Amino acid sequence: MLAIKLSIIKSNNLIINSNVNKLSIINNLNSINLLNFTQIRTATKKAGGTVKNGRDSIGKRLGLKKVGGQRVIPGNIIIRQRGLSYAPGDQTGLGRDYTIYSLASGYVKFTYDNKKKRQIVSIVDKYPYKTSPEIIKKQQLEKEERLRATQSNSAIS
Repeated sequence: MLAIKLSIIKSNNLIINSNVNKLSIINNLNSINLLNFTQIRTATKKAGGTVKNGRDSIGKRLGLKKVGGQRVIPGNIIIRQRGLSYAPGDQTGLGRDYTIYSLASGYVKFTYDNKKKRQIVSIVDKYPYKTSPEIIKKQQLEKEERLRATQSNSAIS
């Protein structure tokens, strides 16, 4: 956006009026001289200050990749971490960047070691918790069948 600054020089005529004998200043509009046209560039945005801490890095995607009870195969990454927040247990390996990965097929199991004061990740053959996903799915199917049976009985009567 450009603003135009006009430098205007007015020629003021000093005329002595002989009838009244006083000095009067008459601005003669015909004698306005437009001499200068200068263009001044003005900012369209307010200037911002400098920032010392204005940088940001991308996330490293650390954390749990497989949770307790989840099925894994050899080579699956279970945890990505910095340092040993989680320790490797049975049938798991530790990478040079502290990644814990699976060495065998099975289910992920987390236990807490009171001596080391940290979680231990291991792979077990059987589902490590009380109810397995297969049992839960079977129970849901049975519940849906009972619901359909009651709906069909109520539709008949």
